[in-house]
This record gives sequence, structure tokens and C-alpha cells, in this order.
Amino acid sequence: MQKKSKKSTVRTWQTWFWTCSKISAGLLGVLYSILLILTCPGTFLDNLTNFSNIWAVLGVFFIFDGIFHFKNQKGVFYAIPLFLQKIIKILQLAGIFVITVCLFLILTPKKFDYKNDSTKINSVILLGGGVSKDGILPKNVVNRVKSCAEYLEFNKDAVVCVSGGTLKFLPVAEGPFLKKELEAMGVESERILVDDQALDTIQNFKYSKILLANHYGCSVDELLEQNILIVTNFYHLHRSQILAGILGYKNVYGLASPTSRLNLLHNYLREICSYLKLGARLLFKKI
Repeated sequence: MQKKSKKSTVRTWQTWFWTCSKISAGLLGVLYSILLILTCPGTFLDNLTNFSNIWAVLGVFFIFDGIFHFKNQKGVFYAIPLFLQKIIKILQLAGIFVITVCLFLILTPKKFDYKNDSTKINSVILLGGGVSKDGILPKNVVNRVKSCAEYLEFNKDAVVCVSGGTLKFLPVAEGPFLKKELEAMGVESERILVDDQALDTIQNFKYSKILLANHYGCSVDELLEQNILIVTNFYHLHRSQILAGILGYKNVYGLASPTSRLNLLHNYLREICSYLKLGARLLFKKI
């Protein structure tokens, strides 16, 4: 009577390659998540719920998949039923299409070159982008402030509204720290209006138009007819312009500041997710 052949435990070079690749990618994902949080640390609950943790979640999955591959000589994907594999492949193709569209939008904002464009813009909105629990602005936000300060130096008649409130689980509002940073760069205090209530980009525009209208002594409708300059990072600019248009701003111009290299991949992923969220809000008329 023949003995049943035992399952081979010999690891091929392909098994070693995929195991090491997946585990290495997983470890990099976890490390990237930690670095992102360290660059702008929040409270315990803020760190726990931070979008940066998506890289740690992906990292843990890749580590698990690598270990699974080593033990079974195939990844988790090939261990699930065939019909689920087909569904996942369809979702992957749809995801590639959506990501391509989002990247096209992200990479094609309308940028304002104030040094070579004679258009007069005296109303500026500086969008907040986060602050640490100790009131320290991350590099991306400092880049926004620097670009804004350079424009305000170029156009001495311009007034800026800095916008950023107190996010959930954080003890401080961002707006006052944006003003402080602008003042440190030489911008006069009387040229800075502060919104310390906005919790997202939509609210940035909603509160800023009221503050600017009050400053000029005009109605909000009249303010919306004026030329408005939005200052934010490049990856965030196009969606900001879309949102401003949806909220009634008629003449919007964009000034793009550089993006931190460390945050580049994370910012693009988050912005893609934000486009999906925007699409859902438009679909269900939640704006």
C-alpha cells in the first residue's frame, strides 16, 4: 500500500523572494506611519485615529501575507475562493481608473504666477493643514505660510484670512499659530484675519468669506465677486479651487507651495481619498 505523499516543505527562490519582499514592504509601511506621526505629534487619541495609521495597517497586512506566503508557498489572495479573486480583480481595475482620474485632477491645478500676471488680488485665504498638540506647524504648513508671506510682501495692499480650527482630540486651534508664523515672517498683524473655527476645507471657505466681507464692509455676495487667492500645497490646490467654486467664489486663483518629500506619498493618497469623499458628498448633496 502506497504512502500518501507529504506536502513539500522545500522553499523555492520565488517563495523566499515574495516572502522577503512582502515583509520588507510591511516593515517600511509601519515605519512610514511612525515617521509621519512623529513629524506632527498629537494627543494619544489623535495619534490613534490619525489617517497616517493607514500605512501601519497596510504594513501589518503585508507582513501577515509574507508569513502566510512562506508557510503556504502562496499569498493570501490565491488562498481565497476563485469568485472572490475575480471580484477583487474587478475592484482593482476600477481602483486604477479612479486613482488615474484623481491624480490627473491633483496634478492639473490652475496656478497663479503673480510675478508675471498683472491681475490685482487683495484678498487671500491661507488654508490650514494641521498643527501639533504643542502648537508647532508641520513643514507642509510652514511652506504654505512662507508662500503666503512672499505674496503679501509683493502686494502690500493684500489682506489674508488664515483658517484653521481645533481638530478633534487636539487642544489648540491652528489659526492663531498661522498668524504668529506670518508675523514672524514680517507680515503686519493688521493685515491678518483669523478664523479659528474651521475643521475642514469647506469650512475654511465658509468662515473666511464672512471674515473678509466684514473686513471690507461689504456683503458676502459682493465679496464672492472679488478676486480671491487661495494659498495651499500643490497637491491640495485643485480640490480647493473646486470647493471654492461650489461654495460660490466666482474668481478664484491658486498659489501652490512646495510639499514635504517625506509627506508626498501620504499626501497624495489622502488627497485621492478626499476626492472620493467629495464625490460622495456631491452625490448625496451634503455640501
